[in-house]
Amino acid sequence: MEGETLELTPRERFFRAVEHKEVDRVPIDFGGAAESSVACSIIDAPPYGYRALCKYLGITDYAPPEVSFILRSVTNVDERILKKFNVDFRDVPPPDHSKFKPEVLPNGYVRGEHGILWKPGYATGGYICVPDHETPFRYGKTIKDVEEYPYWSKVNVPQLEKYASELYKKAKELHENTDYVITGGGGPFSVHTSYMRLCGFDRFFIDIKTNPEFYHAVCERLLEYELETRKIILGAIGDYVDRVWVGDDMGTQVGGFLSLKDFREFVLPYWEKVVKTTKKYAPNAKVIIHCCGSIHPYIRDMAKIGIDILNGLQPQAANMDVETLKRDFGDIICFHGGIDVQKVLPFGTPEDVREWTKRYIRTLAPGYIMAPSHNIGPEVPPQNICAAYETAQTYTPWR
Repeated sequence: MEGETLELTPRERFFRAVEHKEVDRVPIDFGGAAESSVACSIIDAPPYGYRALCKYLGITDYAPPEVSFILRSVTNVDERILKKFNVDFRDVPPPDHSKFKPEVLPNGYVRGEHGILWKPGYATGGYICVPDHETPFRYGKTIKDVEEYPYWSKVNVPQLEKYASELYKKAKELHENTDYVITGGGGPFSVHTSYMRLCGFDRFFIDIKTNPEFYHAVCERLLEYELETRKIILGAIGDYVDRVWVGDDMGTQVGGFLSLKDFREFVLPYWEKVVKTTKKYAPNAKVIIHCCGSIHPYIRDMAKIGIDILNGLQPQAANMDVETLKRDFGDIICFHGGIDVQKVLPFGTPEDVREWTKRYIRTLAPGYIMAPSHNIGPEVPPQNICAAYETAQTYTPWR
């Protein structure tokens, strides 16, 4: 488009970026009211965190932060911050999730879906996973054990349909009255991460090799619940959302959890069913997966099953540097994230952050959405956050 000035709406910019078409600038993501807050928001905890960012930007009358159950990531980032950062995305806000009252046990633990247990995270607040030996289905081994496990969650259809109808009104209003990219939640966050929290992280690996029948029986229960939830929620809002999250963590700092062979046999088929259901009920939406760590061997298969966008891009993990990702997958998937929360954002200077952000935009655009590599932790100074987002708004080396 030489000689032309390309001016796009956020929604146009997003779809062009996912399709690797020229954009006026990269789409920008931050915050989020639903699944987005699990991957690209900011933590509410000292020494910096959300409150320090508000103060740095001169916003003193912000609403009390509402935080996610697990990570204390802020789910109601002030609209003035989103506008200052030129954020292209808005999440469909859930109906007053402050009314959520988890089952608190006498020891202070909380029992969630499928009986999964959480313990207080005393350092930052919120809740964290219990140790493997305290997971609720730790000693399950047989199909009979699966059938008799007392805590399998069942979808409360009337209740979920009421919830979905409230989401529908909000999604329709956002989609018809704004040009933002509308993000909707689809259901529970993952099958395999839930397996680890149900039976123990170590059992996930052991059962795949020594008790695959039990493994698949548990995964099928988790999958059934996820798919039924997605059908109801996306059946209501699917025509009004542009992006839907799925997720499962499958990587460490140094490599993937499984060999590619085992990944294809024990994980990918479940992911494919989730993606297929998501696209059936939200036919115009792009699917974004949150999967952090060193997951290079799995990315091509992700694209093959219909995943459009990969979130995370943990640059300090093995084989996840930006040049390698561009070389190996730059033409088959859109990337989301990469602004390093492990090293550059917390410990670099604003100039370091600006140069890092430029590197990602220069290497990956137009198939790139600017966002942090995970939630922005409390050790990140606000001036570094602003340096990243100011750069993303103005750096367009292709123009």
